Amino acid sequence: MKKYLCKVYKVTAVLLALSLLAAGCGIIPAETEAPASREAHSLPTAVNPAVETEKESASTEESALPETPPEETEASSLPPETSPEESASSESTPEETAPPTLPPETTPAETTPEETAAPTKEGLWSEVPTEEANWATRAVSDIIYVNADFGFPTYVSPYDFDGDGIEDQADILQGAKDYVATRPVYDSSAYYAGGWPNDGRGVCTDVLAFALLAAGYDLHELVSKDVAMRPGAYPEGAGDSNIDYRRTRNLLPFMEEYFEKLTIDPYDYEAWQPGDIVLFESPEHGMWPGHVAIVSDRRASDGLPYLIHHTNNDRYSYEEDYLTTPRRIIKGHYRVGNLGASILYQNP
Repeated sequence: MKKYLCKVYKVTAVLLALSLLAAGCGIIPAETEAPASREAHSLPTAVNPAVETEKESASTEESALPETPPEETEASSLPPETSPEESASSESTPEETAPPTLPPETTPAETTPEETAAPTKEGLWSEVPTEEANWATRAVSDIIYVNADFGFPTYVSPYDFDGDGIEDQADILQGAKDYVATRPVYDSSAYYAGGWPNDGRGVCTDVLAFALLAAGYDLHELVSKDVAMRPGAYPEGAGDSNIDYRRTRNLLPFMEEYFEKLTIDPYDYEAWQPGDIVLFESPEHGMWPGHVAIVSDRRASDGLPYLIHHTNNDRYSYEEDYLTTPRRIIKGHYRVGNLGASILYQNP
């Protein structure tokens, strides 16, 4: 029995030795490779973290590489992509994105038709034409006011001499505005047979004459009549009916006799009413009355009334803040009043 077991052990050992020898020579495939091959076909491949990390690194490096030339050409033909924040930023700043499409800036002089623009003296005065011959000349920074802005009542004359339904004071004011709206040229040397200028020329007394004419009062006729009635009241040289009413030195005795005389204090603002008349002395002319004007219905910001007048062609002005000019001294402040009831109309 022992001998038999020994033989079995020997045979078994020999077979085992042969098997090992055959496996080492590759005659019999290794049993460890077979399960891996089956698992590959029957189960999903397990994820190896190390391998996947290497793959992601490789993918990142590939994406970081520059695009091929054809792709760059396509990209250059398309607008660059922008984020929503960048889009919002570009929309909020149109000056940066489309400045060429903005219209060029224009100045008021370019947008105002030349035929409606009044002459201006840049930096000092600006003439503003308005409706119904209301020419205004004022400091550019000033604002035009009227009586109501200061709580001043407006004087209304109880007389309507020409019977046109408009009281005298309003007629005189509008007549002055209508005359200066013709933009007369200042010329103190002209002489007219018959008295009235008819060639677009004039002086300060013509503003008064045409203003009174609008209310029905013929200053030319009235002064001539009074010179004939009271020659001693007038300065030497009076007596030429074609020119007497156009000389300010002749207007002083006339207005002192027939017009209502009012305050000459320029700062008694309320006393200066639209349609009133102001006569000035001129130091440059030896203090004799040298200028006359009509009080406007418009005022400066401090309440001082503007004057409608004609001084000379250098001032570019017919209505302005002139009552307190240092060039003149106020000689008289007048209102026509009841001129129609004067002796001038009672004695034909």
